[in-house]
Amino acid sequence: MTSVPNSGAVLPPTEAFLENQTVWATAAWFDQNGNPFIPAAASYRLDYIVGYEQGVLDSVQVLAWTALTPATTNTVVITSAQNALVSATGSSELHQVLFQCTDAAGNTNYARGLYNLVRVAGG
Repeated sequence: MTSVPNSGAVLPPTEAFLENQTVWATAAWFDQNGNPFIPAAASYRLDYIVGYEQGVLDSVQVLAWTALTPATTNTVVITSAQNALVSATGSSELHQVLFQCTDAAGNTNYARGLYNLVRVAGG
């Protein structure tokens, strides 16, 4: 799962993982010309998307905004505990990792990676 927050960002397709599986997500930061850069600030958060509406505001926060050490790429570990299903019903649910970066001029960009968590039978 790689997120590239710039005006021409292309996000990967939605991936699926078993519930309680550890997942790594990487954000690679690029400027408007496609050159790698180190943002002035970077952070991420995790959310469960309620009802598959895919809206940031239609979500239940799993992990609040967490600061990252700015670098040209940042990899975060989404722990097995953070990948527990939120809903007691349904066979799967949509989650997101939302990245935020701020450049030296104070401009903020967002990118998100969506992924499904699939219930383990009998779990």
